[in-house]
Amino acid sequence: MFKLTQNKRDKELLELVAKFMNCGAVYSHGENAFDLTVSKLADNQNIIIPMFKTYPIQGIKSWNIKISVKLLL
Repeated sequence: MFKLTQNKRDKELLELVAKFMNCGAVYSHGENAFDLTVSKLADNQNIIIPMFKTYPIQGIKSWNIKISVKLLL
């Protein structure tokens, strides 16, 4: 499962990302945050993973992505 959490002021941005990728849904995460969650295995394998291969995450989070990719493939 892929999850991206943002402050509630960025809910519209998460909705636009979900619409652009044509996968996932936006859910409330407490009072001040929202999550974009992609739970379908096929969407993670066919959309999320290729996106991170094309546009790699920089910094400490890159390690989390590499581990997640290995688990999903």
